[in-house]
Amino acid sequence: MKETKWFWRGLLVLTLLRVLYVLCVPLELVGDEAYYWDWGRHLAWGYFSKPPLIGWMMGFAGWIGGNTAIGLRLVAVALGSLTLVFSFLLGRQLFGPRVAFWSAAALALIPGNVALNLLLTIDAPLLCCWAGALWAAWAWQQKGARFDGYWWAWVAFLAVGALAKQMMLVFPFIFVIYLALSPPTRGTLKRPALWVGIAAQYIALLPPLYWNWQNDWITFTHTAHHFETDAVVTWGKRLGWFGEFLGSQVGLLSPVLAVLLVIVLVRVLKNWREARLEQRYLWCFSAPALFVFVLMSLRQGINPNWPAAFYPAGLILIVGVWMQPRAADNAPAPRGWLKGGLWTAGAFSLLVVVAPWIIQITMSQGVRTDPFVRLRGWEAYAAAVDQVRDDLPAPDRTFFYLVGHRYHASELAFYLPEQPEVFHWATPGHIDSQYQLWPGPGAQRAGWDALIILAEPRGENPQVPEALAAHFEEVLPLEPHRIEIPVGPVRTRDYVIFLGRGWQP
Repeated sequence: MKETKWFWRGLLVLTLLRVLYVLCVPLELVGDEAYYWDWGRHLAWGYFSKPPLIGWMMGFAGWIGGNTAIGLRLVAVALGSLTLVFSFLLGRQLFGPRVAFWSAAALALIPGNVALNLLLTIDAPLLCCWAGALWAAWAWQQKGARFDGYWWAWVAFLAVGALAKQMMLVFPFIFVIYLALSPPTRGTLKRPALWVGIAAQYIALLPPLYWNWQNDWITFTHTAHHFETDAVVTWGKRLGWFGEFLGSQVGLLSPVLAVLLVIVLVRVLKNWREARLEQRYLWCFSAPALFVFVLMSLRQGINPNWPAAFYPAGLILIVGVWMQPRAADNAPAPRGWLKGGLWTAGAFSLLVVVAPWIIQITMSQGVRTDPFVRLRGWEAYAAAVDQVRDDLPAPDRTFFYLVGHRYHASELAFYLPEQPEVFHWATPGHIDSQYQLWPGPGAQRAGWDALIILAEPRGENPQVPEALAAHFEEVLPLEPHRIEIPVGPVRTRDYVIFLGRGWQP
């Protein structure tokens, strides 16, 4: 089929363009990337806030890419391309190659896909595994629900995805609901292979669970914090959360595709009895979860990336519903609203891609609406700190202690020339990041000096926390005492630096 050829050729071109973009656009690591990269230097069965796959992946990406930003980003590009492959394979099984091509094009064109597949965070491996599981689960169920190759693929995606992000644990529940809601598929619920596959996902989580047991279930505690909200919340604030969530999702999908998704989900639900199994399958893996997030946005803030896993199925459903009547007439391309949606999504994505140059030309760096402020200034920050250390009497016996948000510690560790260990201070007895689960400077650095860096300090005369200062013989301000790193004409990152003399564990 010509659409299959178009897909593979288009995927090759898109992948090469993404690689070229990574090589040519000097965007520094976002805080999460640097933080997870530091995890990759301490391989373990679990971490503070996430399952272990992102740490393992960062360790691998750092090894093959020389611990460079480009090396990490190329892994994200590869995962993004694999996600498109699984989306295409699923669309082809459900509706044929024409719908598969245009649904994969829709996924590639949405603005959210640009960011998620250029940043190596937990969403890149999650989306890859989720799309793979969607394809393998459908194929396995259609082929008789036996212990075959599709079953092994489905189980592998479930297990690896669960090690990437907790969201993957929702997949089996949605699949079971789909099987139960469709009479032709209910017999699969009696198949041992179904329940063995679901159990295998939980078996894969046994090592992380054991790690959590050893660390007071810290990942569970942290995850629970995401669902906490104030006891008393005004409706004004609730409506603000709701508006922010809807706006972020429209931005991720583009306006026309967002409207089409709502229309299609409502249409399938309204005509549920007449809906094809393919439509029911995709609806179950998009509509219920998205509706839950809408409700949640009325009680708390929702991170824009949380619903990302449910859009691949939604996009295939949009194209399948809009094009299926025309597919029998051999229509060469989508028309009307769908065509407008694809063009709009492409235009929004192009705007995201060229935004760094637009912001630079218009001198808009660092303004409130600058989406790239989190990817700028970290290398200059590390260079300034390194210069301060080089001017010390004993730079080789000086380590780094960061007081402030964890991102400032991880970015410093990544961009310092030798990528040293950077320690992060928190209130004694309080664990607010992975850094508190790792050993501190310890006895092996007894007598050493430390550069104590206060990141984004408040007040006119910030001081080192007394509990930290007590570990040193004396704490002295340095010259320059303050460092200001510009991230644009109107914004800086501020740091205050002290020298701790004679570390005492």
